[in-house]
Amino acid sequence: MKSELLAIGHTPFAIDSVFVKNYRPEVKAYVDWFGEAEASSSQKEKKMFGEIFNYIGQISNITGAVSGIAALLGVLRLLKAQARLDDRIAVVLKLEAEERSVALPLVMLRRDVSRAELLGRIGMLPMRQKGTRFSIRSMSTSAFMWAVNSVVEGTTDTLVIPVTSEELDQFELL
Repeated sequence: MKSELLAIGHTPFAIDSVFVKNYRPEVKAYVDWFGEAEASSSQKEKKMFGEIFNYIGQISNITGAVSGIAALLGVLRLLKAQARLDDRIAVVLKLEAEERSVALPLVMLRRDVSRAELLGRIGMLPMRQKGTRFSIRSMSTSAFMWAVNSVVEGTTDTLVIPVTSEELDQFELL
């Protein structure tokens, strides 16, 4: 078997172990020393990269755990908000002049509360004069829209609509 020592300058590039065993002791010592130094730095590099990857792994594990907890909290908050949408909302007509309130015979779910839905449901209530349309002036004000928004957001469970006695008398509630 032919063996050779490839060298670039004075640095051996590849070594045939049979060749090193059968060669002069000073070359063998040089090659052994260089091989050990190379192995030693290689081990240091492997150890350094191993530690870096270990830290990266620990950071990714911690990040994953924190992200999982944040996702869990988000899901719980979403479930709570969805359950809140099924709350029942009472609609009350309150006389402005008197301290009297009349609860309408309609109960809405929070998810259904909107100005259009309220107008439609109140429009289905029986009227004293058949075939007429109801009129409640306060339903076209910004204060009424704020009240609707507070019900939708969950601040309150009762929607109070201020009315006059004439506006209340147009309904056949009792």
